[in-house]
Amino acid sequence: MPRFLLNDASLHGQFASCAAVIPALKCVYGIRTALQKSGFELEVNARISERHVTAIEDLRTSLFNSGNRDLIGLILTWFNKAGPFWDNPPQHDPGEYFQCNEIVVTETALAEAAMCSWLDDAAETDTVSMLPSSFTADPLRVDWLRSPKVDLDFLIRNHTHTGSLPARLEALEKPVQNWQDLINLLEQKCPNLLISPDIVKQLGLCFYPNVARQSLKLLKLLNDLVAVKRDGDEARFNLLCSTLMVGDEARFTDSSKSEKDDEQFQKAMMFDHPVTGQEVFCSWHGKIQTPPYRIHIEWPMPEKVYHKERGTDEYQPLLVAYIGPKLTKR
Repeated sequence: MPRFLLNDASLHGQFASCAAVIPALKCVYGIRTALQKSGFELEVNARISERHVTAIEDLRTSLFNSGNRDLIGLILTWFNKAGPFWDNPPQHDPGEYFQCNEIVVTETALAEAAMCSWLDDAAETDTVSMLPSSFTADPLRVDWLRSPKVDLDFLIRNHTHTGSLPARLEALEKPVQNWQDLINLLEQKCPNLLISPDIVKQLGLCFYPNVARQSLKLLKLLNDLVAVKRDGDEARFNLLCSTLMVGDEARFTDSSKSEKDDEQFQKAMMFDHPVTGQEVFCSWHGKIQTPPYRIHIEWPMPEKVYHKERGTDEYQPLLVAYIGPKLTKR
């Protein structure tokens, strides 16, 4: 799904005074409002208030010194409470080296936008930058300096005013607006998964765009994994499994042995299969941090079954049994 990130690197102490930063903040807040009207969010770094806007003052201090109470409330509520925050957690590794305009931008929205474009294989993560700043070009080129032989570069669409938004928004896939939209999109994008009809109720009444975005991202990865297994490419299947389900960066993990030995936990992990009617134990899960939601799936994949009409043994879709608030306190 398309994303917009506020470019925190575009706050680099360039303003002459507290008063000078106010028009820039009003401009990015206006961009945020325009994005929200179209169903998008402008994501921020959780520590953006600590960025310097003058040579000696950070954003938080400058805001308070400006005396503009209305703007103070709007901006700090957004930056410190409401978010959403792209760095919770970030996709890019802070140990990697990203630069833009020969400026190191690791641990900023520019590095994150580049990494998201690489991971999702789509240039649909834009940035919004302060005006004036060192990052006003559109697009911005971000270089990922991995090694002399495998350096990568990314062109990131960059907005400094609302005038560039209408044409861009028209070209982008619209974000989902509610849980039913999410279910419909999952069924369209993930044909190798069986989405339980119970999920709409599990998700609850309050719609969280970040949950929708992360759910779609995680389940598209899972759908691709199942497709590789179905196609019989065991080597690639094992490689994807090691990436998706093994190690500290695994997207899907099993619950601990102590949890699975707990009787109450076992009951919580049993879900009705919408086709067979049998209960399925689904301790494998994907994590969404903000808010703390979980995606529970059956694993390992179901065995092949004989398809009478085609006369072949085929893998069945993988059950996604639950998407909703974390079920256990552990």
